[in-house]
Amino acid sequence: MDRTDEGDRMGNGYFTLSSQLKNRVDNLNRNNTLARLRKPKRPADTNDVHPAQPEKVAKTDSYGCINWQPSQLPEGETIDSLHHKKEELKLIFSQEGPSVSDHVRVNDLMVLTYASQRSAINSTPSLSVDELKREWPFLFMKKFLMQHFTSLTGIELYERLRECIAGKGRRVLQFFKTQLLRWTKEVKTVLADIERLQGENMDSTIAVILLMMTFFTSEPDEQVSEEEDFTEADPNFTEDSEEDSEEREGPETYLSKNGEILWTSTPHTRTQRRARAEEVRGNAPGPTRYACVRAEDIKSTFELFFPSSMQQKLLEMTNLEGQRVFGEDWSNIECNEIQAFIGLLILAGVLKSHHESASSLWDSELGRAIFRTTMPLKKFKQLTRILRFDDKRSRAERREQDKLAPIREMWEDWVKRLPLMYRPDTNITVDESLVGFRGRCPFKQYMPKKPAKYGIKIWAACDANSSYCLNMQVYTGKPPGMPHKRKLGRRIVLEMMDGFQGHIVTCDNFFTSYALGIELLNKKMRMIGTIRRNKPELPSALTIPRGRAKFSSLFAFTETHAIVSYCPRKNKNVLLMSTVHEDAAVSEREDRKPEMILSYNRTKGGVDNLDKIVATYTCRRKTARWPMAVFYNMLDVSAYNAFVIWREINPSWRQGDNYMRRHFLQDLGRALVFPFIQSRRHIPRTPASLQLLRKVQECDEEAVSSMSGPSQAGPSPAKRRRCRNL
Repeated sequence: MDRTDEGDRMGNGYFTLSSQLKNRVDNLNRNNTLARLRKPKRPADTNDVHPAQPEKVAKTDSYGCINWQPSQLPEGETIDSLHHKKEELKLIFSQEGPSVSDHVRVNDLMVLTYASQRSAINSTPSLSVDELKREWPFLFMKKFLMQHFTSLTGIELYERLRECIAGKGRRVLQFFKTQLLRWTKEVKTVLADIERLQGENMDSTIAVILLMMTFFTSEPDEQVSEEEDFTEADPNFTEDSEEDSEEREGPETYLSKNGEILWTSTPHTRTQRRARAEEVRGNAPGPTRYACVRAEDIKSTFELFFPSSMQQKLLEMTNLEGQRVFGEDWSNIECNEIQAFIGLLILAGVLKSHHESASSLWDSELGRAIFRTTMPLKKFKQLTRILRFDDKRSRAERREQDKLAPIREMWEDWVKRLPLMYRPDTNITVDESLVGFRGRCPFKQYMPKKPAKYGIKIWAACDANSSYCLNMQVYTGKPPGMPHKRKLGRRIVLEMMDGFQGHIVTCDNFFTSYALGIELLNKKMRMIGTIRRNKPELPSALTIPRGRAKFSSLFAFTETHAIVSYCPRKNKNVLLMSTVHEDAAVSEREDRKPEMILSYNRTKGGVDNLDKIVATYTCRRKTARWPMAVFYNMLDVSAYNAFVIWREINPSWRQGDNYMRRHFLQDLGRALVFPFIQSRRHIPRTPASLQLLRKVQECDEEAVSSMSGPSQAGPSPAKRRRCRNL
């Protein structure tokens, strides 16, 4: 019966039989070129019409040997001298016995008489084994038998055996490990010992020999029949026999696809209790003392992320670019003008007008008075064009090594401030975010499942409860001139969580791996996340959903990790890996979801929720420059982080209001534009803007609170109802 290496049946055996016959024929014809008949070439100068035919020689079956029967005797030897040497060997053996096999004279005589030994073995009629023992007593000793075999075939038997075991041993071990349920207790015990000793540099040759010896010396009644072997390999097979279940002792074991990890169906007994996350972190979650002391009002809370040093850097680079573009016509801007520009961006986002053109926002009839009151449209467009984050003169050199060079310095300063202001709760979510952008960018990504689809991919780490952004990293692809880095997901998580301790990381299947869980445990953190079914550390039994019942769960455990394979519907399963959970707990819900999945669902949305909230009142505007797209995202995230800190410090602020974040952004935008409006010298033309300017300069609080309202007086028109008669 033909079978594959995995044990699957392929045919009825004809292929195997024909292959064996072909190998036999090839073996007989190998290295037998001397026995082949060749027609000699006809000499060019002969006139003989009928050349003499060569004498026919019978073929000799040498079975692939290189020295089947020596045609020449050793130098200086004759048949009589070889006969005397054979008699000398017999005399030595009769007088001294086999103990003299290591004597130099005996070894030399056996080497010289090899031709006579072959003549005796190949003689016709052939000699019996007893007759050969009498004629050549030393030949049947282990040392000289191996020596004779080497002279006959040119193969060092021990070396060849070691090479074969080294070459095939790994495959043999892999086969035994992937078929654990088929073997007896003795074989499983040896496999477990081998797994345990592999870390001590155990010789694979010894391991394979011990395993094969144990397999072939097992009791026949304990061996599983061939039929049962390949029946259990079928994923649809279910074992219902009570006798079989009684014979099975202990938990089921599963071997990973790479043969390196042994999983069990029951949790391991832990010798040492894992420290809880609260015990490792120590401090309670919330704003840090640094943030609490400096967050005096909404504007100062926002400036925790955009301090005066970053504003001064932005001002310096923008003035430098303005002088380069406009020359003497450029007048340097001041810090309050940059703040007013940012405030207008935030107010446009509050009004959900980020897609509306600037001309429409500054329109005298349909626009908003706050925009015309703050600065002219020409100045706003000029700032949008000139705004820079680095020195353009040295950018080309820096861009050769860093694709993010146009905004790298400001980005790094901003990212460093994120974890300094807030202590996250137990769970932190690591995921990817996409900043929409369709212009030219050397690292633009296409992500069809994201709303924007095209843009700049950013790795983010957020608090799972508040969605406060703790860390960000722009994905710029492979660095120029550097090889492609593997294990990107693991590297990203470790870099995102650098500096944290005692937290539980929730991530999706792009990041999750067995090695990541080990490294996070070494850093006193734990992990939970979905995992791809093609990961080599997973056992095959958990990745196959076929034949499993709906709402069923299959668990596997090691000393540090737990895996669950849950089937939400027929022929569909979800795989999760966790270093948090230590048991096979299943909920009492109708769908019987494991607790591991429920924990993941509660903590997986930190980054996605941040994207959703930021997109509601985003300040992002249409631009052809990708650094501006990154800058707009920095403003959005900073405004949300400031809102989280402000609410934590002032829990009674606008309590019960359903639009707290909208009002926070309105107050933030007004606070940023108010100083520049007070210092404005040029009077706007429209009456509404002029009236608003005078009220602001007079510090009228009511005017400040209504600055973002519509330019026209009177009540807003009622929303038109949809006609139901169509």
